[in-house]
Amino acid sequence: MRILVKTRIYPTESEEKIRIALEKLFPGVEFSRSGDEIVGESTDPRVLDRFREVIRSRKVRDSIESLLLENWHAGRTFLALNKQDATKGVFNIAESSPLGDILLEIEIPREDIHELVWGDSGGSGSEVQGR
Repeated sequence: MRILVKTRIYPTESEEKIRIALEKLFPGVEFSRSGDEIVGESTDPRVLDRFREVIRSRKVRDSIESLLLENWHAGRTFLALNKQDATKGVFNIAESSPLGDILLEIEIPREDIHELVWGDSGGSGSEVQGR
């Protein structure tokens, strides 16, 4: 599994604030500046532990699994996360923000997406859907 997290930094944004938010949401990922983007990459699935914790507590695993499956192509899937919410420590699926989004791209076989989202707790699609 390969995890890529990146977002564009606009001149009006605080690079430090965005970097801190990314490091809190994806602990263990080393982020660096590349042109006008902050980019981080990891092969350690544990960097998604916080993400899994949030989607479990908010009871949106069904929705997230559906989005990951829908977005899967050629061995990769992705989610766009709201950058403004991320600076507040919150994971929310982006709906086209003027400040851009955070791209979470995961290289993963399609058949492993269910395990990525549900982990050891199994799951039969019984959670309440919502965002």
